[in-house]
Amino acid sequence: GEPVLMEEYTYMNVKLNNGFTDADFDPRNTAYKFGVK
Repeated sequence: GEPVLMEEYTYMNVKLNNGFTDADFDPRNTAYKFGVK
């Protein structure tokens, strides 16, 4: 049969163009300290 919608999300007041750069999403960015214990 038809699939049943299980969840729905609504986002309000989403701000676009926040000035993020590619480095903000790079797991190699040292500011995130991934892998540091």
